[in-house]
Amino acid sequence: MVRHVLRGALALVVSSILSATLSGALAEPRLTAVPEPIEAPALSVPDLAGMLHRIEDYRGRTLVVSFWATWCAPCQVEMPSLARLARQVPADELVVLAVNLGDKRERIDEFLGKVDTEGLQILSDADNALADPWHVVGLPVTYVVAPDGRLSLVALGAREWDEAAMVERLREVADASPADTAHSGGDAAD
Repeated sequence: MVRHVLRGALALVVSSILSATLSGALAEPRLTAVPEPIEAPALSVPDLAGMLHRIEDYRGRTLVVSFWATWCAPCQVEMPSLARLARQVPADELVVLAVNLGDKRERIDEFLGKVDTEGLQILSDADNALADPWHVVGLPVTYVVAPDGRLSLVALGAREWDEAAMVERLREVADASPADTAHSGGDAAD
């Protein structure tokens, strides 16, 4: 029951962002605060070396979870900025997980050979098992998980993650309580 309520809340947040994006209400890409921070959905997926990554492994740090696919042109544009972000902010403060949805290893390797991903942790969800619980309705979609494991911010579409305002907003997540993060003015990081 609780899981269904949480998934419903997450679906509402993502649907609201999608509607605003399609209607043109978001003139510039932003990070949208989750109105009521909820526990991040489960994540247990291997990286390309086979090492399993779980949300619990990153408690105490801000976690950026970006879902992407090789066929997604905006993902190809966004990936280098995620890599620069991962290199710019110390790993004891922030970790970036780039989760591929549904592609075969050969396609992933080909994609990674074309873009800067140095510093990123590339994970592979070959079966798309995370798409439903994380309510992935478009790509790329990125969730920011606060150090306490609650969803804090969400972005649908490509962003420049290493821009100063974006990095500052991500650092604020680490310093804010869940209530402060969710009610800090809605949209953030122009």
